[in-house]
Amino acid sequence: MQTTLLEQTPDEILDKKGAAHYLKIGPRTLDSYMQRRLLPYFRIGGKTIRFKRSDLDVALEKFRVA
Repeated sequence: MQTTLLEQTPDEILDKKGAAHYLKIGPRTLDSYMQRRLLPYFRIGGKTIRFKRSDLDVALEKFRVA
């Protein structure tokens, strides 16, 4: 079952596909932003990458202000 934007919580944890979808960017752009340290993320078990939705919201606000 897929959640709608209204059902998402600020502390929702997203995988790379979910983060790219949420930000409305492609996977390559997401990787580029990660390499340039424009988006906060964390690793689980060394390889698994996850994003906190509220952290992405903060990063989006920084982009809008800049």
